[in-house]
Amino acid sequence: MLRQYSFHSSNFRWLLCCSVLVGTWALVEGLLQAPGACPGLQQGVCSAACQLATCIALAGFYSSTLNETRHGLDTRSWTNRYGWDLTKTQSCPQLLAAQDSPPSHCSWYGVTCCTAEALAQQDCGSVYSIVEIKIQVNGVNGSIADPQVIQSIVQLHSCGLTRLNLEGNDLAGTIGSEWGLLTNLTVLNLGNNWLTGTIPDALSSLSKLNVLSLGTNFLSGPVPARLGILSRLQQLRLGANAGECMEPPTAAIVLPSHRSRRHCRSKVHCPEAALRMQDCPAD
Repeated sequence: MLRQYSFHSSNFRWLLCCSVLVGTWALVEGLLQAPGACPGLQQGVCSAACQLATCIALAGFYSSTLNETRHGLDTRSWTNRYGWDLTKTQSCPQLLAAQDSPPSHCSWYGVTCCTAEALAQQDCGSVYSIVEIKIQVNGVNGSIADPQVIQSIVQLHSCGLTRLNLEGNDLAGTIGSEWGLLTNLTVLNLGNNWLTGTIPDALSSLSKLNVLSLGTNFLSGPVPARLGILSRLQQLRLGANAGECMEPPTAAIVLPSHRSRRHCRSKVHCPEAALRMQDCPAD
């Protein structure tokens, strides 16, 4: 079992010194708790331990999706690496010690952190926590089934991430049940990648979703009828999937008339019996 630590901001330099002295990541990695927990969230602020856990998760995601060759070919991975590339030459304690507030990663490409103003408007939960990762058409290259990718995203989510947009990259793999752990997401956009397999029932656990976009992949099979319980869903985009057709579900998914639709232009099975949009205007 991983140890749990609680640090105030004044303790951060002590943490940095200790981690350098021991010469390993053992102390740093000890801050990471079990999935669903985030160290150092204190009174509306992502404090030193939270920032460190966040930085480590970002570094893990980057290293797992920076695959510059595939089958011997140049993949042009991560076209824009601003900020992210620092993790190749510096440890997270070093990055965070260089700039006290906001943390260094809040200025990285595609990363949006919670500000005091956004917190006051209840748009986020903790100042300095990451609320959005929006990295589109950037050659992010890896598998969403990679345990390191999943662990990193789950950790980021537990520390405040609510919007994840990775549209138009080179992500492959299947959507596993672990993605159902991301229950605070309001936006999940994995469209225009290389995803295979089926859409799992586990996504019906994401009760706060406003946008679910999985179109232009290689998904197959039925649209899970349980997606119909997502009462906050405003946009459901599943079109242009190229996988093999499977049997449709027996229950219907009904989205009210004010919600947008992008659906049955694919081999993801969503006929009228499976996915019904009432009085929706054409796209």
